Amino acid sequence: MNTTEIRTDLAIEVREASDTDPVIATGYGRAVPYDDSTDLGGLAESFARDAFDPADVIGKPFAYRHGEPIGTITGASNEPDGLYIDFEILNTAQGRDAATLMRGNASKGLSVGFTPLDSVWNKAKTAVRHTRARLLEVSQTHMPAYRTAGVTEVREEPTMEDTVD
Repeated sequence: MNTTEIRTDLAIEVREASDTDPVIATGYGRAVPYDDSTDLGGLAESFARDAFDPADVIGKPFAYRHGEPIGTITGASNEPDGLYIDFEILNTAQGRDAATLMRGNASKGLSVGFTPLDSVWNKAKTAVRHTRARLLEVSQTHMPAYRTAGVTEVREEPTMEDTVD
């Protein structure tokens, strides 16, 4: 049975929006740690290296707390310690709120919604290791399932002002 699961590290660059650019922030971070177990109320869950196909991740939604989409995943790569993503946040009310929460360090985590495709369980059914999964979305959250998930850097570009002589 396939179920949708929610999980996961994030560096974000915040930049000012312009009237012609709908993107107000860009970010980079670890969406899913590999070989790092977390306790989900008595169930130890982990992901095997390369559990996600980066080509299938690009274009998926970047959301706020697994609800409203606020942007898009623009890049993805499997690294030894996890799945890393690049993303954009769009200039919407929810996007502006989410970027503000990131800048203020109030909501620094990443979590993923996914469907397990292949998983290995221990005999007692107290631990599962996902060896292959399909990413549905990545969300900004203040309570990521994995300890290692979180914003590691926030950067803003200087605001440009128009000057008339």
